[in-house]
Amino acid sequence: MQTEQDRELRVRILLRLQVALLGEVRAHLRGVAAAWSRSHIRVRMLYDGPAHDEEIESASIVETELIASFHPEHEVEVIAERLDYPAPLNEVQSVDAWVYRRWEPLRG
Repeated sequence: MQTEQDRELRVRILLRLQVALLGEVRAHLRGVAAAWSRSHIRVRMLYDGPAHDEEIESASIVETELIASFHPEHEVEVIAERLDYPAPLNEVQSVDAWVYRRWEPLRG
């Protein structure tokens, strides 16, 4: 059962991520998945194709924004990861919430 403290942390993380992503969503970003505990926040920025220097820099910017909001009570990790279309986003493991998902046509 989720406590009020858990709900407040969820809202705080999701709102801070929305702000951190402003200006960092590139054309081939497929989704941004977040997972967290009471001491750790992990964000995966999933790209269609390899993550180049610009995408890695975007992940670093998002990470810096989150660290500014949650350090020292949470360890923060943001990674740029390759997940090529048509691999389904709904099969990504260890996701507490999707912060961003681009529209993609249904497979099949």
